[in-house]
Amino acid sequence: MLEHKEKFTKGELIAFKRLVRFSAKYFGVANAKIGTLLKKVINEKLQGFGVSRSTFERMLRKDKALGILTIQNTVRRKGGRGHNERPNAGGYIKLR
Repeated sequence: MLEHKEKFTKGELIAFKRLVRFSAKYFGVANAKIGTLLKKVINEKLQGFGVSRSTFERMLRKDKALGILTIQNTVRRKGGRGHNERPNAGGYIKLR
């Protein structure tokens, strides 16, 4: 991440650091929806001065393009995606 730090905005860095802290339960894996991360982890901890959903999604796209993380979709037993219908929110995020 250090070699790519200048490619991110301040809000994207805040979102990434919170994502890393959230993924501490299972090393390098975060399985919550984006809305849950924004509501409970980021915006409440920063007293309402968190990041927007679009900033968080932009951070995910940049991290994915740089190879910092991968997004794996979960599949339900009866078919379909788990969590959400959105391709980048249904599943888990694995940090490398």
